[in-house]
Amino acid sequence: MIFALDIGTRKVAGILGEQSGGRLRIADCFVTEHKKRAMLDGQIHSIEDVSETVNRVKNALESRNNVKLKKVSTALAGRSLHTEKADFEAVFKGEITGETLSYVEIEAVKAAYRKIPDDKKSDYCCVGYSPVYYEVDKQAIKNPRQHQAKASIKTEVIATFLPRPVFESVLQVMKNCSLEIDGITLEPIAALHVTIPEDMRLLNLALVDVGAGTADIAITNNGRIAAYGMIPKAGDEVTEEICRKFITDFHSAEKLKKNAAEGMSYTLPDIFGSTREITYDDFREAVSEAAGQAAGEIADCIMELNNGRPQAVVMAGGGSGLLVLRELIADKLALPRNRVGVRLPASILNVDNIPPELSGNDGITPLGILACSADGKNIGFVGVTLNGRKEFIINLNDRITVKDVVLSSGIELKKLYGKPGNAVTVKVNGEIKIIRGKMPEHSKILVNGEPKELEDTVQK
Repeated sequence: MIFALDIGTRKVAGILGEQSGGRLRIADCFVTEHKKRAMLDGQIHSIEDVSETVNRVKNALESRNNVKLKKVSTALAGRSLHTEKADFEAVFKGEITGETLSYVEIEAVKAAYRKIPDDKKSDYCCVGYSPVYYEVDKQAIKNPRQHQAKASIKTEVIATFLPRPVFESVLQVMKNCSLEIDGITLEPIAALHVTIPEDMRLLNLALVDVGAGTADIAITNNGRIAAYGMIPKAGDEVTEEICRKFITDFHSAEKLKKNAAEGMSYTLPDIFGSTREITYDDFREAVSEAAGQAAGEIADCIMELNNGRPQAVVMAGGGSGLLVLRELIADKLALPRNRVGVRLPASILNVDNIPPELSGNDGITPLGILACSADGKNIGFVGVTLNGRKEFIINLNDRITVKDVVLSSGIELKKLYGKPGNAVTVKVNGEIKIIRGKMPEHSKILVNGEPKELEDTVQK
């Protein structure tokens, strides 16, 4: 059973699923909202409050399914996203297996990691990657699995990196909930995995996953994933504009936005207790400026990533239900409005038993996280116990060293080295005596009980 968790700005969705015969079956899901605005723009601001919400999801699924959940797959929003492309070619003869593909992909990701400037390498960690193309014996192959190679196999990947504090805040939430991260990816990678299958990637498409705090963007063309991007503008900007225009609270504004997205009017209370009937036209007029700004930034990002307008824009996420936003994106890109549309979970052909909670446009990302985990399309971790505490290490160098583990845990290297003892001056029988301090004894480093140095390997 796979446990997938989507920690969004507004909601947390947990799914239990299993893979059988190439298809995913949803066993159960639980979706709940944060009690407070513990996240802004897709990033955790209150670890304690987010941990409380995740625990509610975990406890509900454990209770309803009589299971104990220990491992989880999740995804991160692309705030402060850094991407690199790199390739790797291996000398290889024989049948290409899944293990062979994983090897060349990870080596390409390592090459992408090495492109990050040395002074920034320690600040970033890889949170996902997508193969761009494969070659077998210098010939392009869409899926090399089970092909016979006579000389070589090659791949190019686009690897995505985020600042370590972004990842570490999610890791701390999981630790608070007694969960071990089994794999992680980027939200647009997860959404792309289920909304735009490989056959559709021949088209030049832009995927826009509009959440509450961020709009994550991915570009496909000529059968490849060409680029990823993100803007920190999404559904919350529209909700906040409703609050300002109608002098109402955030929760009521969210309800109005949901009803307006479905073309329904809504009786909106203001902060003084008065109510007003808000029609769709009232709503559209009130939010047109905020939606226009978000649409403009989304369109600009698409144009930059794609070097021009795409053939169509595929929308996903809760914010994609806003018709006004879709229409404005189409206008900004000079596309026909019917070329900007929504793909719902029902269009995902290899997922069975999708529950009502995940059937809307905001169900795409959690289902994508589940699918990425089932298909092995995420970044794994190495668990290392340091001083009795489990640490999870992301490392894309050729090997994981003692130093990597120490730095990842937050221990400063200088604390491993003692300082010479201070001299003591005393007077004995009227005579000054100096007792010199002794040389320090440095910290002892043991790996599986054996003495090691900082540069020694923990795991290859």
